[in-house]
Amino acid sequence: MASRNALRCLLWQSTANPLPTRSRQTKALFSTSSPSQASKTSSAFRGFDPLRKRHQRPGSVGQNQKRIRDPSTTRHPEPGQRKAFKKRIQLSNDNALAVGNLGTLKADSLVDPSNAGQVLGLPVGLVDQLRAVQAFRPGQSWRLFRSPHFLVRDESLKLGEALKEAGENKDGALRMVVTGEKQTGKSVLLLQGMAHAFMNKWVVIHIPEGQSLF
Repeated sequence: MASRNALRCLLWQSTANPLPTRSRQTKALFSTSSPSQASKTSSAFRGFDPLRKRHQRPGSVGQNQKRIRDPSTTRHPEPGQRKAFKKRIQLSNDNALAVGNLGTLKADSLVDPSNAGQVLGLPVGLVDQLRAVQAFRPGQSWRLFRSPHFLVRDESLKLGEALKEAGENKDGALRMVVTGEKQTGKSVLLLQGMAHAFMNKWVVIHIPEGQSLF
């Protein structure tokens, strides 16, 4: 019969020095995660950040940032440069198409009824005279044509006839008020009257901004 001490010795040896066993370490071929974590991982892999709600390519953060201009390198217009640009007058355009068979303004062109509906050009010397008295206005479309031309209307013939009668009457004077809606040709009609006066060797005094006298 075995004693209790012997059994205790055997038990102590079995627990203190266990027999070596052959263990197998297995490596998982893939890992599993929760659906929410998997969606975040796949979205981040595709370059989409669910927190920022927009697509962003990896490594392009600096390229998508808004560039701020350096105020020291920004060029500002000089004082009065914008006003001068708005009021500049361009009387010719070399890129415009040349139109043939157009007449030239003469001393009696605005008193000849046959010129009604005709387009007449201003001579070069007359253009310089009209420019000197500020007859051209910034709102006119002279820059669209190759050289300054205007249309002879019925109102132009009436103005020319009135100027002719006033010139023949040495003791009288012509007082005329030209009225009309905006962009109806009032300034062009005034320019035609001054052109007729210059062609007939008259003295022309023009006040471009009459409200400045009041």
